[in-house]
Amino acid sequence: MNLAVVQVNEILKNSMLKDIPRFLNYVPEDDQKLKNLPLIRVVEINSYYSDLASNKAQTVTFNVQIDVWTSTLAQANDLYFKIDEVLQENQWACQYSELTNDVDLENCNRIIKRYETIRFK
Repeated sequence: MNLAVVQVNEILKNSMLKDIPRFLNYVPEDDQKLKNLPLIRVVEINSYYSDLASNKAQTVTFNVQIDVWTSTLAQANDLYFKIDEVLQENQWACQYSELTNDVDLENCNRIIKRYETIRFK
């Protein structure tokens, strides 16, 4: 089994979103420029074990956050549901969605999505 961020990165790099630069956990400062958008960051929020049998966990639940920065609203509109489609095809359920502006990056659009999946150990 892989870390949640590795699982999601693999899904994204083998999807229709493969050409969008992806970062795990943080985006280097040099890449935080409007000219580099869109870009994706994947961060693990938490994970926990459950469904005990004979005192051993049978499943692990992962939660990740995917942030997508875009330079235009049209670009955000295009990617907002594509991300859901790609993740849902791979058994990741969207738990939270928001479109906002990132004041730290010249008020560009920022899509915030949180996903959850349960995997058997």
